[in-house]
Amino acid sequence: MITAAPSPAPTIPPRPHGNLDTATAEQIAVIADQVWPVVQSRSWERRAGLRVLLALLAEHPGQTWQERWLASGLDAGTTQVRDLFALPTQREHAGHALKVLFCLRVIRPSLPAFRASRFKHYFQFFEAAQADPALDRFLELVEQTNTSPHYKRCARMDIAGALTTQGIELADLTAEGLLHHAIETRRGRYGAGYEHHIGHLAWQVLHESGHFPSSVPATLRGAMRAPAMTPAELVDSYQLVNRDVAEMLTRYLTRRSHDLDYSTLRGLARDLCDIFWREIETINPAQADLALSEGSVR
Repeated sequence: MITAAPSPAPTIPPRPHGNLDTATAEQIAVIADQVWPVVQSRSWERRAGLRVLLALLAEHPGQTWQERWLASGLDAGTTQVRDLFALPTQREHAGHALKVLFCLRVIRPSLPAFRASRFKHYFQFFEAAQADPALDRFLELVEQTNTSPHYKRCARMDIAGALTTQGIELADLTAEGLLHHAIETRRGRYGAGYEHHIGHLAWQVLHESGHFPSSVPATLRGAMRAPAMTPAELVDSYQLVNRDVAEMLTRYLTRRSHDLDYSTLRGLARDLCDIFWREIETINPAQADLALSEGSVR
């Protein structure tokens, strides 16, 4: 059994085009034009986007763009960066600029912040910027698999997302790290309906190529098949804010556990904790019990 956890952070983070922690918008734009050549008009739009986005981040404390990004609160993933700008052109340019900053490893986003941005064809943009031989080999192996182009694209996106949010190169991606990425993507419902397929092909390719140790399960499904958890562990896995409600749900599930098989019990825990109570906490964070107001019920 392996335990889901982000891959260990490397001593020196990936910097495929040098240290851009304090680079100006113009310096970043010059590198971007070299990595992703575009026509002159598009180059101007890219510069405009980098200027407005970095100007917004510069309003927050920090010595690096990563520090300012964290200070801005945008890493929580509750707000799309493009929504901070009123003009449609600024919104579009800022969204593209954020993709540039992620791909060039100027900013390392959390998974919620990364998924909130909804970039189109992010993995292609990311791959072109990395100068990562291990990643290039992974792409070759994915292309050789006997599956549909759709699932090949999904595998590439899974890896691009994991490397971006964990701040690593492919060589540093552990089985625990990919398992963590798959589980958190499911939990956050970031897959737009694809959650239950997240990571499967990528895992298969990495395992068959020897990237993962032989002791690691051959499939992601095998890695996710954990021993049965107690009712308390099931509830704790959802990290509910209100501990009194968490305790109440634990007691209820404990009583029901004598009559239900584990699969049904786990499904009930998901329904009560994730679908029901976490939704209540989203609607009304101050809700302390099951005496729901009419507004909460609606």
